[in-house]
Amino acid sequence: MADGALPKSDDKPTPARAARGFSLLRRFRDLTRQSDRFSRYFNDLKYSPARQRAPGIWRAIVLQAPRPSWTGIDAAVPEFHKLFAKSKLKSAELTDELNNPELDALIVWGAANSRQLNLARQLRPDLPIIHVGLGPFHIWVDGHIYFSVVLDWTGTYDNARRPNDLEDMLNHINIDRHAEALFAARKLRQRFSAHRKARLVLSQAQRIGIALQHTNDPRMRLGGPTTMSPDALIEACIETWPGAEVACWRHRDITTEQADDLMRIADERGLAQPTTSRAALFQGVDRLATHSAGIGLEALACGMEVHCWGTPYYAGWGNTLDHVEVPRRLRMRDLDELIAICAFLYPRWLGPGNVLVDMAKVIDGAQEIRFVD
Repeated sequence: MADGALPKSDDKPTPARAARGFSLLRRFRDLTRQSDRFSRYFNDLKYSPARQRAPGIWRAIVLQAPRPSWTGIDAAVPEFHKLFAKSKLKSAELTDELNNPELDALIVWGAANSRQLNLARQLRPDLPIIHVGLGPFHIWVDGHIYFSVVLDWTGTYDNARRPNDLEDMLNHINIDRHAEALFAARKLRQRFSAHRKARLVLSQAQRIGIALQHTNDPRMRLGGPTTMSPDALIEACIETWPGAEVACWRHRDITTEQADDLMRIADERGLAQPTTSRAALFQGVDRLATHSAGIGLEALACGMEVHCWGTPYYAGWGNTLDHVEVPRRLRMRDLDELIAICAFLYPRWLGPGNVLVDMAKVIDGAQEIRFVD
């Protein structure tokens, strides 16, 4: 399996790493289930910038990650000495790697189950699973695009059907201890809003933006207790805002068949074809309606009113108008707090050259900030 891995770290794992590492975290996790006080302490410790680990101190196998993401994962998760499993890796080879007694964790890309993940769970139920994936959004700063990457020890942030670390942070973290992130969130919101307003198209009528999602979109399936067809979302918006002008948006990263389905639905409703441009959508509408599309947090940061018919990660905290019940979200957060936690305290950030950066400091010193179109 060596040909499926990135170059290995020269740092040799220490024998005491398990006792000082995952066993301690598991103990803290047990305490969080017993006491709100320990829950807050756990999160403040777990996400503290001061809590850094030496590169390569732990070992992990990375499963389900597409090859183009390997370099980014390797840069974003330096504390793990990583072995990347190819998608077509034979079960016997993966079994040999999983039986390594020095293995500390499984790093899993995305929320989907796969043959590899099922095998890993069967052979090593003792190993913690760390979910890794792209973060809530990316930011254009002074001519460069910065990408967010999340590591979640509980689940995936866009799966509303199960708890996750982001939800736990929003419920419990003391934002007063993170003034730098809060300042960066305020500056980001102001710049996003100014960027949108500079391009805003004036109109006398109400203008509604609808973020369409195909019923096979994973965020649609996981973003609420039930799914909602694009046609049903359009119908709900027409009933809610009769006579309003409607513009549709869809994500670029969907299959050709799914894109064709969304275009057909818009055409049958007499609507313009869905745009894939955030800038074009934001400059032409007053509010955004969605089931659970991730674009909603950017819309909030731009100063737009956001209506949710699902339960995306940014809903239920007091900043969206929710048309369904949102479970497990126990605390109200103002918009700056929501952005600070979702954008700066929860994910890690990669800058130019796949280098880990402190994004709050990058925002603090930035001259020009825009949402990525």
